[in-house]
Amino acid sequence: MSAIRVSYLITTIALAIAVWSVYQLERAQSLVEIEQVLLGETPATFYEVDRTKDSLVVVSHGFGGSWQMMQAISLTLARAGHTVVAFDYIGHGRHTKPLSPAVETLTGTMEDLVLQTLDVVEKTRARTGLTRVSFVGHSMATDVIVRTAQRVRSSGAVVAISMYSDAVTPTHPKRLLVVSGAFESRLRDVALEAVAQIGRAQEGETVVSGDMARRAVSAPGSGTWVFCGLHSH
Repeated sequence: MSAIRVSYLITTIALAIAVWSVYQLERAQSLVEIEQVLLGETPATFYEVDRTKDSLVVVSHGFGGSWQMMQAISLTLARAGHTVVAFDYIGHGRHTKPLSPAVETLTGTMEDLVLQTLDVVEKTRARTGLTRVSFVGHSMATDVIVRTAQRVRSSGAVVAISMYSDAVTPTHPKRLLVVSGAFESRLRDVALEAVAQIGRAQEGETVVSGDMARRAVSAPGSGTWVFCGLHSH
């Protein structure tokens, strides 16, 4: 088979996958009630089908992302019965406020993002009447949600995708799932180190210690962006 035919075949397959992905996403959206709102200055999107869970899930994007990057995850959680809110961080997406120049410092950008997430939690609780809140975050947001959950009453599970955070300790978060791409070897090590704070385990094994539970998993054949695109696994 010539190189041109191989290239054509690869392009055709890629196009077919993209079309199928868009179809799947549109189908998922048609089953979910989606509402775009402003929570203070923060553009946010609510997802809900039929509230069968009594918890709120806050979904946070990574650096350079937006709520749309997390939509496949948000839709999946909503279809599972959760009330979901995804939002744009300062300096991202539809948010008009710029990031602090003190990038990635506890007294600069990171603290700004933590305070913003806390504000989203407070305003969403008031809007929905839900008190128990869990967090899903990707990349940069993993550090934000770990720090936020430490300050939130009735905080539930923390799901950290492609995680890096110095705020993970042997006592916090109590319920932590860390998801890494198979090609993210360093982050897979970080995930296992977080689990090892309460007990040794391999990927895919859950460690339970008292009221704490942690688990690290990897997604085969994937890197960081697989989780936020149309092929969320």
